[in-house]
Amino acid sequence: MLQRPPHFTINRQSSLANGLVFAGLGGGASSLKYVDSSGYGNDGVLTNMDNTDWVWVPELGRWGLSPGGTNQIVDIPIPPVTVTPCTMAAWFNAASASTIYSLIDVSWYDQAIPHHFKLELSRGTSGRVAATTYASSPGIAVSASSFTANAWFHGCAVFASNVSRIAYLNGQPGSANTTALTPSGINRGTLCANRDNNNTIWRALVGYAADPLIYNRVLSPAEIQQLADPSNAMLSGLILPPRRKWWPVVSAPAFKPAWALKSNNLIGSGVA
Repeated sequence: MLQRPPHFTINRQSSLANGLVFAGLGGGASSLKYVDSSGYGNDGVLTNMDNTDWVWVPELGRWGLSPGGTNQIVDIPIPPVTVTPCTMAAWFNAASASTIYSLIDVSWYDQAIPHHFKLELSRGTSGRVAATTYASSPGIAVSASSFTANAWFHGCAVFASNVSRIAYLNGQPGSANTTALTPSGINRGTLCANRDNNNTIWRALVGYAADPLIYNRVLSPAEIQQLADPSNAMLSGLILPPRRKWWPVVSAPAFKPAWALKSNNLIGSGVA
């Protein structure tokens, strides 16, 4: 399997770069920094975690995180996204299929009431991936097909508008939902958990996560399938390997001893 190099650049000409506003692609691995490779500089910080929470994921050929729930999260600055349209995507490996976990959460507040657009893992006899909007209980979740615990899956939540959302599991869509929730601006971004208006952490992931992405547009089904391909470590050319540096080599004139110069002069003069 092709592996993602530790150092790389983003190909701005790639279709998957269009609308990308947050990209946690493994930059900062082995440190407390969670680098945003989108170019917007929304670098996050590992909170209540340390550099041992970075893990190499051989099944995906890239770096991921291993949050242990409770208060182990990544706080990120507010990404330049207008809530809708919006696409969120991430790889996950959950310790339980019967617990609600959050993968990506963008939230805002209206009179101290938290509102969320989330890519979420929802409970069930087997887990479900949900595109969730939440203003007050119950939230509105649209679920894709089921997943099992302790294995890698890809989830995606697409919010085409405040009345249109759909979830994908491994590139395959679930049912759509048209229940309205009107956004009013974002003031927080969180990975691997939610945070409410009292700054309380909840629905924190226990397991593994990799490649959280946020777009300010609706990705096509074909683009979502590319993100959901476990062998696509370079994301269809979105990621470019580091360029090799070629240093010019200057050749000095070949040294010729004095006898060689004299011999050449004699030959050139035609003397026998």
